[in-house]
Amino acid sequence: MKRQFLVLLVSRGLASVLQAVLFAVLARSVSAHDFGLVTALQGILAVVLVLTGLGMPGLVSRARARGEDATVAGALRLTWTTGLVTVVLTAGVLAVAAALGALPLALVLVAATLTVERTTDAALNVPVADGEVTSSGLPVVLRRALAIALLLPATAWGADPLWAYGAAGLVGALAAQLWTQRLVRVEAPGRTPVRALVAEGAPYMWNTAAAQTRQLDVTVVAAVLSPGAAGAYAAASKLVAPALLVPQTIASLVLPRASRGTAHQARRLVRPLLLAGAASLVVVVPLALLAEPVVTLVMGERYAGSAGTFRWLLVGMPFAALSAPLAAVLQGQGRAREAATNGLLFAVVLLGGVAAGAVLAGGEGAAIGLSLSFVVRTVALLAQIRRGPADGARPGVTGDGTPPAT
Repeated sequence: MKRQFLVLLVSRGLASVLQAVLFAVLARSVSAHDFGLVTALQGILAVVLVLTGLGMPGLVSRARARGEDATVAGALRLTWTTGLVTVVLTAGVLAVAAALGALPLALVLVAATLTVERTTDAALNVPVADGEVTSSGLPVVLRRALAIALLLPATAWGADPLWAYGAAGLVGALAAQLWTQRLVRVEAPGRTPVRALVAEGAPYMWNTAAAQTRQLDVTVVAAVLSPGAAGAYAAASKLVAPALLVPQTIASLVLPRASRGTAHQARRLVRPLLLAGAASLVVVVPLALLAEPVVTLVMGERYAGSAGTFRWLLVGMPFAALSAPLAAVLQGQGRAREAATNGLLFAVVLLGGVAAGAVLAGGEGAAIGLSLSFVVRTVALLAQIRRGPADGARPGVTGDGTPPAT
């Protein structure tokens, strides 16, 4: 697992850096108002795509680890289908909003990009579960590198920055998807009924949707304050992503590993996760000390006032770092429904905390509310894992103790 972690960390680290470059170029090229709109839309779509994805990415990872190729094949087919439907519907909604003057039409391309990336990431869970982490990381790096290669000259030549950002991202996403389709081929006799796939994927969907509410923080700030204030908040929010890189990498490896062992073996993964959360301080502390120059250097002088927000977001990052892999431990124990319940309660706490904080203290208050919500979730997850599975639940059994649907 150590080698897998290091290889996946390097590939995702490079992709994360390239993603930060994309956001920095966009932030410097558009107004804070437009930057806030883009990030707010991305937050909303992150949740929408999880719901339309029906929990298939998590199901793919777990089923592949358990050798259930019929389930994997069916889940991937369903992912492509729901992705196509989502592209058509979101494009229609955003086109109508653009016609009414509410949003820039270029956001249609941003929405399409995110949808294509969602379907690609679901398929890449197959090589991750197989331990082929090198091949799984290359398409992700490709889509970011290609997007930058197209965006930088386009903005230099005077192209509209929103259209250039959307088009560059979409081309990169499509290239990565084509590569992934050639890389991931799952053939299995028979078909798993769609109804069974949806039922088995539901707990993963709700848990992931709850986790993605973290992406709605910019949207909440925009609603409570203004798109301009959301843009200033987003400048800080996007910069904390590298601090989450290590735990997100671990989480992608924990679920397949926990699914193969007993519930007790899955619980033994908690100690190294706690150490990984503590290790994130190596990134968090220097960034907090250098908050203002970091924000100014990366995002531009106009966002210098976001340094305080950046510091408060960093405070919650060690706890945010733990929440995803700890939820994966619960899922691997066969307690996906418990993880989903925890996630849904956490979503309410997070959104309420961000909204209340924004009202009381603007962007910094929103950051404090978000960080406190991650503290609450981490403590709750640790308590659930320590309590152990109910009714002898084990990997391969759903949260209520019954076998998964087939």
